[in-house]
Amino acid sequence: MKLGLFRGWAALFVCLVAHWAVPRCLAAGANDAPVVVSYSEGDTQLGVVQEGTKFYIDDDYRFGPVTAEMFGLQFTKRRFGGRGLVTIDIPAGVKVDLMIGNGGLGGPSRDAATALGFTAIAYPKLLQNGKQELAAALYSQTFAQAKRINIPCVGFLGVVVLAPHLTIKSDPIANAPPSGIANAPQRRIANVPSREPEMRRQRATEVEDDTAIPGPAAPIKRLQSEIKALYVQEQPSGEMFGLASELILTATPGSRPGHTPVLFVSEVGPQMTAVLDDVLRAIWLTAPKWAASKVELSFEDRYTPKDGGSIGAAIGTLIQSMLQGFAIDDKVAITGDVTADAKIRHIGGVAAKIRGATAAECRIVIVPASNYDQVADAMVYEGRSLITNIQVLGAGTLEEATAVARTDRAPKLKEATEAFDSIAADLKTSPEKVHLPEYQTRLKHIVELAPDHLSARLLLLISQNKQPRTMSAAASIYYTMVGSQQAMPDVFIQLWAAQRVVRQSSAAVGAGLTSLVHIRGKVDPKVLPFVDAMIGFIQASAAANTGRGNPRALEARRQQVYEALSQLQTDRTLMEKMLHEGI
Repeated sequence: MKLGLFRGWAALFVCLVAHWAVPRCLAAGANDAPVVVSYSEGDTQLGVVQEGTKFYIDDDYRFGPVTAEMFGLQFTKRRFGGRGLVTIDIPAGVKVDLMIGNGGLGGPSRDAATALGFTAIAYPKLLQNGKQELAAALYSQTFAQAKRINIPCVGFLGVVVLAPHLTIKSDPIANAPPSGIANAPQRRIANVPSREPEMRRQRATEVEDDTAIPGPAAPIKRLQSEIKALYVQEQPSGEMFGLASELILTATPGSRPGHTPVLFVSEVGPQMTAVLDDVLRAIWLTAPKWAASKVELSFEDRYTPKDGGSIGAAIGTLIQSMLQGFAIDDKVAITGDVTADAKIRHIGGVAAKIRGATAAECRIVIVPASNYDQVADAMVYEGRSLITNIQVLGAGTLEEATAVARTDRAPKLKEATEAFDSIAADLKTSPEKVHLPEYQTRLKHIVELAPDHLSARLLLLISQNKQPRTMSAAASIYYTMVGSQQAMPDVFIQLWAAQRVVRQSSAAVGAGLTSLVHIRGKVDPKVLPFVDAMIGFIQASAAANTGRGNPRALEARRQQVYEALSQLQTDRTLMEKMLHEGI
């Protein structure tokens, strides 16, 4: 699983900005000075690398055989699945190593390390119970000058820092980069199928609790339910493709003195386990005891490991279906993170997930109500068909999500969805009708019936000629980075390293430039200089790859990109929003 630009690409962008914005000052006696490390969230301890040393604070993974280069180094020991942004202050003349997961989830962290000039030097193995291997990649760099760097911690290893002398700075606010970029915590990433070898099967011992609960057990009114959950797959360019896959709940009748264990039957990562725990906490407040010996969650695709908090809304809806007995509409897809207060929280990859639900021939897709701005961005980028080919409805709580997902919807919601179907059908043959007063009146009525009918809200703005015409700055940056990567996969390494790493075909360069030109009229005005600078740099770099370029022209174009990024870097609110929300 990769983070796309949910928050991994956002954090990578912040790293790109920070790299040349931070002053490079030499420190006296730097060779003896410690490397100072600060993580934006989670516990951190220090350990010393030796074979058999425990690697996590809370999980029994240990170092296997270690190389001479690693032996005796200090390393940052964190909790399993730790997230956030790591800030590293490196004295001049010091060598720093980074250990990052070598599977799909660690991609954005590895990309950021490479862009910062780190080189992969080894692939150590970590062992669970002496057997199960956790693949890792070791990156290394010696810093001639003192420097501060920021790297997103994604994947199950996150980013482990190794050096001869480390110091942990536990206050990330006090350690905020001088450039003004906050070490904002990253939210959970959205569920994405992955071949990540760091996945683990959820163990029954982690969730079973037979502490007696007084009172009668809630009856199981539906033994099996299923719902379409939404995922994304990220391409090397960072572009995201969405897909829908059935999540199936099966309850086994029986009794237990305490909570009924709820288990995934296939491999999942810690974020899925964490959101399941939060969903259960929310539901146990009103129904702590169930008349079932166990409840199992399985996937249509059983063989691909998965992770991500945005499965939470699907899990909560399935459990409510089991307890309340309502049937779930098989033309509904759902996505959304859930916290213990039963609120559905903001997620990333909304545009891709809407496309995935549409491709699965769903009629309705449920997204977090707080993702309205991202739905609007997607509409600007892809056109209004994104919100008329399928009905996008927002939900702020599990109760609101179940109200939309069930087949026996409340009368107002039923009327609203049927009325929108009628309007969408009319507009397929006569799109200009949307501006007629009759359609404005009909759309206003839908919004009155269902205030979180996001498709109706946005289509009403279109009918009134009040719709957003440019994307948010965060979305503008994301699509600029995707188009740039399409044109030249190593473009950000070239920007950084001042060297050409691979050559890209002229067709790919042309397609990427066409994409950048396409979004030019849709980006936030403050991002436009960045778009133009990237177009100019890619053109100059492509010319240099064919031997037709002028080195001075290429360097001038590179400097334009630096200047555009530095200008964006001054917008602290934008940087923090990207880290918190993604796109």
